[in-house]
Amino acid sequence: MALLIDCSRFLRCFAFQFAVDGMNIGLTVSLNQQNGTLELTLLECGCNVEAISIHLHGGASWLYQGVVDAFEGKIESTVEDNISKKLKEGIVKLDSSLQSFPQEIPIADIAALNITFVGSPVLSSSSIEFKINGLFSPSYKKLVPSYNQGETEDSIYGKSQHENVLSSASQVPFKYVHDETKGSVYCKDSAKMIEMSLHERVLNSASQVIFQEYMHWIVDHIPDQHLLNTAAWKWVIPRLYQQYPDDDIVLNISASSPPILRLRDKDISATIHVDMIINVRNTSEIIPVACISLEITASFFPKILEKNLVGHVTMEDFTLALKWSKIGHIRLYLIQKTLATLIKTVLVPFVDLYLLEGIALPSFHGLALEDPEMVFNSSRIIMCSDVAFSQGFSHHLVYSS
Repeated sequence: MALLIDCSRFLRCFAFQFAVDGMNIGLTVSLNQQNGTLELTLLECGCNVEAISIHLHGGASWLYQGVVDAFEGKIESTVEDNISKKLKEGIVKLDSSLQSFPQEIPIADIAALNITFVGSPVLSSSSIEFKINGLFSPSYKKLVPSYNQGETEDSIYGKSQHENVLSSASQVPFKYVHDETKGSVYCKDSAKMIEMSLHERVLNSASQVIFQEYMHWIVDHIPDQHLLNTAAWKWVIPRLYQQYPDDDIVLNISASSPPILRLRDKDISATIHVDMIINVRNTSEIIPVACISLEITASFFPKILEKNLVGHVTMEDFTLALKWSKIGHIRLYLIQKTLATLIKTVLVPFVDLYLLEGIALPSFHGLALEDPEMVFNSSRIIMCSDVAFSQGFSHHLVYSS
């Protein structure tokens, strides 16, 4: 490092050259998890300057050079102390930034992703491995459970439901994975900055949130509207038409338990248990007349499109069972084909419509995933991505002199 100032045009000015030869800076820090956040602690810090040379030229330099030479050791010590001081200040500011990391990330106003750290990070020469909680919890807003409405209202579920989701994790499901000796096993591009592993427990925590808040539909309008009238069923369920001739039907569909998700080679299998209550609208009164239990098996094909997670659903199979009936015995095999049509033309398009709109991949503290890729492996989803500053995010260095 050299600095040259030339003031030869002035009587009392002179030029000097400042050079530092052999500067070594070293510091040792520890990175630990504390109450779900990362804590950065400075253990050792030091700066060693082998030599500083200051040479004065012109003017009265012959007078001051001796003074400068006499204080050269003091100048070296002052430089070392100030650099060490600035390093310590920088570590304190960096630790403060780590402490201010959010503990959850909102996901499309539907849920929140718990990103508190679990356990201390593991450092290597070129990477860092850490684990986070990774479970989803419900937000406090929900959609009105209707097929043809989309307003929002306050959730009827209280804090206890929120806490139940958080306490449901027995193991850490979401972690960063990297094996420096083997390189990237899953990512096509080994130069990707991060490689994340999401266990299927993460997906099942999300399904529990969806079950608590959204898996309840009231269906009174469908593309084949004539099916929602007792006249369409008079040859299949005679007593329904005899007791309620030409009355409209309203279906109350609710999941009886959270969907069970399983990762496969290229998609996600979902098993959903649903109760469908058949109601009849008689004048202004809604009368429940029967309840049919359905077990639906579907496949979900997720993919990343630009910066959104999108996908579509395909129904694979379903079975029926009669839970109770006020209109006599129902021959389920006679209505199975019609119910399959309802599921394919009502429920599946409703879910697909939401999935095709996509969920924006979350940004984190001004950072966002860039060019992410997704790979299925056993019971995990592997996501490989670079990281970049979010668009419009104004960033600055932790320390600037």
